[in-house]
Amino acid sequence: MGYKAKWTQMGYDCPLVNKLVCSKIQQQMGGRLKVMIVGGAPLNHTTQATIKAALNLTLIQGMDFDDLSYGRVGIPLQGVKVKLVDWAEGGYHRSDEPNPRGEIVFGGDSIVMGYYKLPEQTQEAFEVDERGVRWFHSGDIGEMFADGTFKIIDRRKDLIKLQNAEYVSLGKIEALMKSCQYVDNICVCGGTYSNELTALVSPNQKNLQKLSQELGLKDTQIGDLCRNADVCKRVYAAIVQTGQSAGISKREIPVRIRLVPDEWTPDNDMLTSAMKMKRRIVEKQYHNEINGLFADNDIHSIISNTNSESKKRA
Repeated sequence: MGYKAKWTQMGYDCPLVNKLVCSKIQQQMGGRLKVMIVGGAPLNHTTQATIKAALNLTLIQGMDFDDLSYGRVGIPLQGVKVKLVDWAEGGYHRSDEPNPRGEIVFGGDSIVMGYYKLPEQTQEAFEVDERGVRWFHSGDIGEMFADGTFKIIDRRKDLIKLQNAEYVSLGKIEALMKSCQYVDNICVCGGTYSNELTALVSPNQKNLQKLSQELGLKDTQIGDLCRNADVCKRVYAAIVQTGQSAGISKREIPVRIRLVPDEWTPDNDMLTSAMKMKRRIVEKQYHNEINGLFADNDIHSIISNTNSESKKRA
């Protein structure tokens, strides 16, 4: 699909690939799928290109059609106002080169009055300007291109300030780390009392089982593997490699990790129905584990204490 995605992005078609490969994939979806709509979190540009190439369809993401470029959302719909607002603390400004960047703010008659029975959140996210236009602060940091399209590059609510006054985006790091083969879900943790990041990892259990076979381990229960030092070291090394390959800075890579045997799903309230992590609930549920990660004062340590027993959860 990489071959087709490359050529279709340049405006060409691949009829032979469509006939021999894509037609079989399309039949698995019923053979009549023409349009796919993506909502929720921004779609990874590689995933977007692969889906569009494999299914040979029109892919709609976020605001409008996205046929000319991958990794972006389209121009705003008719009647929707949009603007970028500087966010100095995060280092995003409308004066940035080569393209303006900032928090994406929507306005117009279509904007709702606020969050139901949540006055504090409403006051924080909504405002009315001197012309009477109602605006909604999305919390998404975007980059605006000359053709009017946007690219979501960060999330304001996931930005934290470390002890050394540097800001890091937890959401950006987590999105990158989820591409690691051993990571199913990850919660990166940090705060004003530390210069380091740590992480809770809900591992991909299938790949973790394969890793245990490679290491010749007899214990194949997920709980045992999550406490195995050799397994943790291999997973941590893969996470570091993922971060380095993505080009993030050294300070954005967690210095310690803790593997947890629990799968995070909407059923156990760790994820939303849109499969987004509920950070506050995860941090509350694993409060002791997180404190243990930050309590490790050995600066040479790269993984958490894997010998400690994690309590069982329903």
